[in-house]
Amino acid sequence: MIGSDIAKYAPDALDRAIIAHLRVDGRASLAKLAEAVGVARGTIQNRLDRLLATGTLTGFTVRVREDYDDNAVHAVMMIELVGKWTTQVNRKLRGLPEVRALHTTNGNWSVEWRVVGPQGVWRHRLTSSCGDPVVSGAASQENWLCCAQPVSQRAILL
Repeated sequence: MIGSDIAKYAPDALDRAIIAHLRVDGRASLAKLAEAVGVARGTIQNRLDRLLATGTLTGFTVRVREDYDDNAVHAVMMIELVGKWTTQVNRKLRGLPEVRALHTTNGNWSVEWRVVGPQGVWRHRLTSSCGDPVVSGAASQENWLCCAQPVSQRAILL
């Protein structure tokens, strides 16, 4: 597909149903997905191929408990950028394995990201990725360590 086709593609109700099932079980077989949404296995394969080709699905991943690694440090980092550095910063941060979520924002901070990584390693690696010669547009930065794990929605409901 050419670039303009990718931008024009909008998932329909069936695509959204497939994506919803994959969010729950990213390892679901084609047969299981087909049964869940009520279509043929070949339809699922074609839809997945299209979702991948258009960039709607960017890959498949594993989810782990937030507390699976007692030595990991969780933090929220914010950076204020001067000029048009947001794209360059986002590209650089997306390549770091410690970055779990990345958002552009409005207000005082240009970029917010959530990180999880080994103690003593992530902060140096992330701050050096955003400062000095790599991105000279960084005006200021603030970091918050998460001292306690968030309570899950399930725990709140119990």
